[in-house]
Amino acid sequence: MFNQIRAEFYKLFHTKALYLTFALILAVFGIFSIGGQQQFVVSSSNLDERVF
Repeated sequence: MFNQIRAEFYKLFHTKALYLTFALILAVFGIFSIGGQQQFVVSSSNLDERVF
């Protein structure tokens, strides 16, 4: 059973799908950072300025 799990991890790390996924995620974050939109990160100073 352990050998089967180890074989699956070996296949995962030696396929191009893993690297393609990382490249796609980096490309999405790169496009947003070049565009100047920071939708993924919220600054704490913006939260302090809100009055309810």
